[in-house]
Amino acid sequence: MIEKFDRAFLREKVLTSEVNKTPEAKERGKVRLGMNQLVREVGKSSDIDLILAVERCFLENDLAEYANSKGMADSLAAAIAELGSAERHVQLVAEGRQR
Repeated sequence: MIEKFDRAFLREKVLTSEVNKTPEAKERGKVRLGMNQLVREVGKSSDIDLILAVERCFLENDLAEYANSKGMADSLAAAIAELGSAERHVQLVAEGRQR
């Protein structure tokens, strides 16, 4: 029985390796590198509103696309709610500066 698991794990490893070599996987890698660069640029901008907006995009996308359990969905929803609190506090600080 253990040998069957060993063979299954080996086969899964080989298939995963092959999937990562497909043109789509390579293109996904390029897209992810581009997104990484965009996130770095946003961070360097020091624009807190933009930084929070990008964070919201990531959280909402993860919730819509990758939440595959109630626990994960709840965790992402909580993170979005906490982000809303941060956004409100930034707005309050900005309004205080305008006075």
